[in-house]
Amino acid sequence: MFKKVLFWSEFPNQVDWKKANKYLKKLKCKTGVYIASQSLTEYKKYSSQLDKHDEIGIWIIIPKEKGYWFSGATPKEEITKLKKYKNLNIKIDLEPPIPKFKYSNLKMLFYIIKLYFMKYQNSEYLHKTISEISKDNKIMLNEFLAPKFYLKKTGCYYENKNITKNVMFYNTIEGKLFIPFLRKINTIYIKSYKKQYPLLRASVGLIGKGILKNEGVYPDETYLKKDLEVLNNLGLEEIVIYSLESMLKRNPEKWLKVINQFCS
Repeated sequence: MFKKVLFWSEFPNQVDWKKANKYLKKLKCKTGVYIASQSLTEYKKYSSQLDKHDEIGIWIIIPKEKGYWFSGATPKEEITKLKKYKNLNIKIDLEPPIPKFKYSNLKMLFYIIKLYFMKYQNSEYLHKTISEISKDNKIMLNEFLAPKFYLKKTGCYYENKNITKNVMFYNTIEGKLFIPFLRKINTIYIKSYKKQYPLLRASVGLIGKGILKNEGVYPDETYLKKDLEVLNNLGLEEIVIYSLESMLKRNPEKWLKVINQFCS
C-alpha cells in the first residue's frame, strides 16, 4: 500500500487551489504537490495557496524554445540557473528537448531516433550542477522509461544515491490501443529500477493532456486502478499522479476513490 501520494501540477494557473485543498484532504495517506514554475516568484505565488502537506516542491521548467525539460542539450545558462534555488524540494525533469511539432506517434518515433544522433555537450555540466544543488535542496529526478544507453547518451540518466529517483509509468500517451502493451513493457523497466533504487517513486497518468497537448489520457478511472495495482504489487510506497489540475476537472471524487483503495 502507498504511504504517500504526490501530484504534479504542470499548469498551476489552471488550478482552483481552494478546491484542490478540499479534495487533497480526502486522501487517506500522506500528500504533496510539485508545481511547475520558471522562477521562485512564480512558485511562491501558487504554493502559498496550498494548505500544509507532507511534501510541497517546485518542478523547475525552462522556456519551451530552450527545451522545457533538462538534458545534455540544455543551454549552459539555463542549467546554471538551478543554482539559484536553496532549501527546497526540487523536481528536475530529465528529458530531451521538447519537440516543436504537434504530437503524433509517428512523428515522435522519428524524433526519438533523431535525438539519439544529436550532440549533448552539457551532460557533464548538468550532472555536476545537480550534484552541487543537492547539498542545499532535496532533489527528485524524473526520468522516462527507456534503455539506459539511450538515456545516458542524451544526458537524461544520472545515478546518485542521495537523490530521489522517479520514473514515468505513463502508459496512455500513445493512445488507448497501446495501454496494455506499454504497461507490460514499462513494468519490466520498473522492476529493473526497483532493484537498484529500493525507494523508487513512479508517476502514473495521464489523467489530462500535458504540454504536448495531444497525448492520450486515461479513458476512465479503471485504467488508473490497473496501473496502481501494478506499482503496489511491485512494492512501491510513494507514487505521483499526473496531474492535479486534470483530476480536478474530471470529477475528482472518482479518481480519489480509486487512489484511496491503495492508501495505507
